[in-house]
Amino acid sequence: GQSSEAACAAAIIALSESLRSELAPLNIKLSVALVPPFRSNLGEQLRSTDAVSRARYLRAMGDTEDNSEQLAREIFDGIEKQAFLITNQQGRSRLRSRRWRPKRFFEEMKTLAARIRR
Repeated sequence: GQSSEAACAAAIIALSESLRSELAPLNIKLSVALVPPFRSNLGEQLRSTDAVSRARYLRAMGDTEDNSEQLAREIFDGIEKQAFLITNQQGRSRLRSRRWRPKRFFEEMKTLAARIRR
């Protein structure tokens, strides 16, 4: 769910920040792609006996306008620019909100969690 996804993302960013500083003296660049949910045919292949989980997944995918080709293009552009954190506008907004407006971010996350549980 949302908790495991957030924990994994935080761990990946923390590990990448550490590796970035360790690899900098060797002139090795590092980028992290924070990939949002995107439309794919994965939902058609989802083998879940839990109808509620399947419905939640399909609803979450229906809310996004991102697709794999668009995301791949953004990732390649970010790598060319030697960006460290590569994400879409919504991801950048969430990162800023989490850092600069934690109370507002918390309220947004509660709303998202409630929508996912429906």
